[in-house]
Amino acid sequence: MPAIEKIQFPQDEKITVQIERIRQIDNLDFDPLITNEADFYTRILIDDFEWQSPVESGQDDVSPDWTVTHAAYGSIVPITIKAFDEDSLNLFSDRHVDLNPNLNYYDLSLNFNRFSGEIFDRTTGEVYGSNGQEINLVGSGSDDRGEIWFSISSEPLEETQH
Repeated sequence: MPAIEKIQFPQDEKITVQIERIRQIDNLDFDPLITNEADFYTRILIDDFEWQSPVESGQDDVSPDWTVTHAAYGSIVPITIKAFDEDSLNLFSDRHVDLNPNLNYYDLSLNFNRFSGEIFDRTTGEVYGSNGQEINLVGSGSDDRGEIWFSISSEPLEETQH
């Protein structure tokens, strides 16, 4: 009888998403009465945990170093990155920035495989990078395109001492 291999599941880990840089490709503030510079903020979901960054006002190209960390328990961790241009005058709703290189999608809907370290598109399966690697993507198919540089990494949760 052949030996049965033991499947090694990854231990619980902290997943960290870091937004290193974001810039507008298309003009997100085209109203001539207000400043013509973007006011970026992001919403990041790691599994079912949502975090919103502060607003970086008046810059079309920012390197904010926004970082969010959350514990993950499954072998595949869903991660969503959304970006917006805030309309501080509230004349219009905040503009949703297109970060996704796939047509008809604005948000980055990703999966992080804790076994392999691969980071891939939840819709297409395309692999964008791996654990800790800087990833650069540009939106496609809209007039609200942006470009983003980010990384996703994992490390074991610290053991609690009794």
